[in-house]
Amino acid sequence: MQPHAEREDPEARVEAEDIVRWAERLHVTPEELRSAVQKGGTMVKDVLQELKRRAENPVKGR
Repeated sequence: MQPHAEREDPEARVEAEDIVRWAERLHVTPEELRSAVQKGGTMVKDVLQELKRRAENPVKGR
């Protein structure tokens, strides 16, 4: 039997799958989506606005 700490968290797995699915739909990487959520918040319109802002003003070396 596995120790409790090593068990997979079903909510974390679902969240990770959602991030991958949405990143694919938005044509960005999961890391870019996570970053946009951290900056823009969890509202879809705000995340989309942040992704659009980043696409229009790319940071050099990114």
